[in-house]
Amino acid sequence: MRVQTYLLAAVSLGMALFLLFHFGCIWKYGEFVICEPNTGILVAETVGIVCVLAFSSYCIIDQLVRGPRHR
Repeated sequence: MRVQTYLLAAVSLGMALFLLFHFGCIWKYGEFVICEPNTGILVAETVGIVCVLAFSSYCIIDQLVRGPRHR
């Protein structure tokens, strides 16, 4: 795995974790910097961020298991 791929996966993982924290605060407190009054949209955003988090985690783990020589 090239350094650029690790960097991209790490940035997407970090961004997903931050956004998950952000939406978690909206769920818990009702707002966090912004307020989302529509529950359907909030659910869709949270599910989307969880999917990004799962995919970026999968990419990192997959490349670590396969090793640096596999492309």
